[in-house]
Amino acid sequence: MPYRNNSDKAEDNKSSAWVLLGFGVLGIIAVILGAAGIIPIQPGNPYMFYGVMSVVFILFIVMGIVSVRNAVFFAGKAISDNTLHETMLKWCAENLNAADIDSEIGLLISEEAENDDENYEINEEEMYFKRYEYIKSRLNEQFMNLDEGFLDNFIDEKVFDMVFMK
Repeated sequence: MPYRNNSDKAEDNKSSAWVLLGFGVLGIIAVILGAAGIIPIQPGNPYMFYGVMSVVFILFIVMGIVSVRNAVFFAGKAISDNTLHETMLKWCAENLNAADIDSEIGLLISEEAENDDENYEINEEEMYFKRYEYIKSRLNEQFMNLDEGFLDNFIDEKVFDMVFMK
C-alpha cells in the first residue's frame, strides 16, 4: 500500500465526515417526517421500518462525528510532519551532496569488486538503489524512529531530486 501523508488523510476524513453527517441528518429528518405522516410512506411494519432506519441514520451521524475527530487528529499530525519534513530537508541540503555520496558508494563498490576478484561494473539502476540506500541510512542515523513509508516517500519526492538533479 503506498504511503499517504497525514494531510491527505485529514482531507479524506473531512470529506467523509460531511457526507456521513449530511446523509445522517437528512435521513433522520425523513424518518421523522415519515413517522409523522407528512411524507407518505406505507411500510409493512412501521415500528420495524422506522426503528431500523433511525438506527442506520444515527450510525451515519456517529460515523460522521468519528470522521471529524479523525480529521482533526490527522491535521495535527500533518503539522508535526511538516515541521519534521522541513527540518529533514534543511539537514539534507547541508549534509548530502552528489559527489560525496558517489565517492562513498564508489568505495563500497571497489571493496565489493576486491572481494569478488572480478571486474565489477555497476549499471545506472544499481547505482540508483545504492544511492537510495545510502541516503536512507544517513537519514535513519540522523532522524531515528521514522516511519518507513514516510522516509521512502520523502527520499523519492524531495531528497533524491534535490541532491542529484541540481
